[in-house]
Amino acid sequence: MLSLEEELATTGADAAALAAERRDVFSLFGELRTASYIAVALVTTGAGIWIKNNADRLGPVAILTALLVAAAACYAFALMGAHRAPLPDAADATRPPRTIVADYVLLLGALLLSAAVGYAESQFHLLGPNWSRHLAFLALLHIATAYLTDSRLLLSAGLAALAGWFGAELRTFDNDASFGGRALACAATVAVFRAANRHKAFDATYEHFAANVAFFGALAWAFDAQMRWIGVLIALALAALVVWRGLRGGGEAMVIYAIVYATIAFDTAILTLVSDTALKALYLLFSTPVAIVVLFVVYRRLKERRG
Repeated sequence: MLSLEEELATTGADAAALAAERRDVFSLFGELRTASYIAVALVTTGAGIWIKNNADRLGPVAILTALLVAAAACYAFALMGAHRAPLPDAADATRPPRTIVADYVLLLGALLLSAAVGYAESQFHLLGPNWSRHLAFLALLHIATAYLTDSRLLLSAGLAALAGWFGAELRTFDNDASFGGRALACAATVAVFRAANRHKAFDATYEHFAANVAFFGALAWAFDAQMRWIGVLIALALAALVVWRGLRGGGEAMVIYAIVYATIAFDTAILTLVSDTALKALYLLFSTPVAIVVLFVVYRRLKERRG
């Protein structure tokens, strides 16, 4: 049988290409996950465009009904499939198996449900001045559903809704004291959820979300003139805590977070003390390459340690 295995090996082909040439079985999990993510993003974007273009013609009731029906169909497809392979990172062998595609369809259902609830509130003002409570409802719903379905994607959606209820969404990042306080309060709440969590597969999701939101809150204070030094100290303290957690099993991503955010906080402190513009530029030209080298070295060491 003709084989190009040796030629592929000499050209530096990746493992998947070599496995295909040898007729070996290899995983397409990464490719399926990427394709599923892109598909969910395209569908949600298309739903938003459809609502915008047809709002006047169809009316709010028809649009709301369509969103709810689509969300229900996604939940049904993800939860009622008869022939599903287990996720490769399944933490519990007894849980109902679900393919990665079905997991992203489940996320799509949650996003469509969120869109339906948000659209209903914007059209009918059911909660009046307390409109933001619909985000708390969505957070509780998605988090509860995440535990029922063992889905980290739904847990992430629930935590994002919780951040929105706190007013600490990362897309609304602002360098003022109020945003910093809301973000730190949200991170503390997520940390409490993590402490109370008894499902080990969700630990990393809680920890990564809490770390990023807490760092954003600390940096918001660091960029504020009145809260600057408190924010810098909190960011550096958080960095030490996150590094400790990363080295104790949280993964190299936690250490990378700590280095990046600590560098930003430290640079903010130094630039505050230096008044000369040329010295500021010189410092940044020096500190940025150093931070990149440190990141690269730490990442390589952690990869070697894990391997």
